[in-house]
Amino acid sequence: MMHAPERKQQGLTQIIASDLEGEALLFDIPNDETLVKGLEEGVRLTVRGALQGVPVRFDTYLMGLDRHEGEAVLVCRWPEELDYQQRRNAFRVQIPRGMDSHVLWVRERHGQNPPTGEMPGEVAETLVHESRPSDLSIQGLCLECDLSEEMCPQVGDAVLIRELRIGGQQWSDLRAEVRSIKPVDGRSLLRLGVLFLDLSPSADRSLNRLLMELQYDAARRS
Repeated sequence: MMHAPERKQQGLTQIIASDLEGEALLFDIPNDETLVKGLEEGVRLTVRGALQGVPVRFDTYLMGLDRHEGEAVLVCRWPEELDYQQRRNAFRVQIPRGMDSHVLWVRERHGQNPPTGEMPGEVAETLVHESRPSDLSIQGLCLECDLSEEMCPQVGDAVLIRELRIGGQQWSDLRAEVRSIKPVDGRSLLRLGVLFLDLSPSADRSLNRLLMELQYDAARRS
């Protein structure tokens, strides 16, 4: 969340890139048009959010507007001080059951002796599963699955998310690894925790923005 104290305005944003050898931080354009239109060089901005699941807060100053990989960005100075709070686990936000969401995924084949005609890591198209994503974090998501013991992947197995749709946004061909498998109390479902692998910069950026929006909506409802 980016806040302009003098104007009492705020908007959702995220860090796009940092110049480790210079003095610039690049931010996504905030989602508040009034805030963006009122920005000028030198204005002080307060940023609150999370870096890899760790809550942080810092002040920065706007250096100007620019473009990065074809998209408009805010160019800000590196903060002189940064406040942070230690946290063991990455922040997770629940996906409301009323929100349109689903996951189509397949288990990647592994092993030293794959079936004839298949290469290690090849996906079997017949094993497509549809699940509901129950929560999302910066590192992965949790899936509620109705699977038999024979069809259930094992911890450490790689899966390919053919399609992930949450609230009107969609991603495809995301690789992930199964990190946990737990039964859902009182229901014939399994909850699979998966870790994203090798996300593209655009997928990482859009998933982080969705996470911020879900976090913001959850805070408003509480």
